[in-house]
Amino acid sequence: MSHTETSSRPIEVFEAMYREEPARYRRRVRGWIALGYGYVLATIIFLIAITVGGGYLFLSGVLPLAWVDSYLKAGVPAVLLALVIARGFFVKIPEPDGHRLTGALKDQVLAFFEQTRKDADGPRIDNVYLDTELNAAVQQTRTYGIVGARRNNLILGTPLLELATAEELRAIIAHEFG
Repeated sequence: MSHTETSSRPIEVFEAMYREEPARYRRRVRGWIALGYGYVLATIIFLIAITVGGGYLFLSGVLPLAWVDSYLKAGVPAVLLALVIARGFFVKIPEPDGHRLTGALKDQVLAFFEQTRKDADGPRIDNVYLDTELNAAVQQTRTYGIVGARRNNLILGTPLLELATAEELRAIIAHEFG
């Protein structure tokens, strides 16, 4: 199916587009992401600009001082709204629950899954965590919300490690990679 054909399921159109032209698909996704962030940043800039601009107009004498009360009723909430929106970019995401592996044990786990990661074109894993859930996950976070260094965490549940064979674990982790 060509991505130019219509589909009853929109996801099929995007899957076909990805299969046929992966580079174009990635550019398109990046464009939509940039548009979304651009909209948020433009909103913040607009709110701050009208507040600063209004203050300048009062201080320069263009607007009468009688309007200061109205300006403050609109300007202060606009700045507060801009700060709340901007704060969303800097949310601290906590480390996963569980025990973080270090040293030789971490290296052994990473070596066990390395070929699976390469085959699935998965991201490089920075940390490995063991928890008590019957689950596995690959979690990607940034240092502060959407900014900062990227960290990739592999989370493995000890019940899963006890129940699954080596091949089943590789299949599960391949699924988690993508």
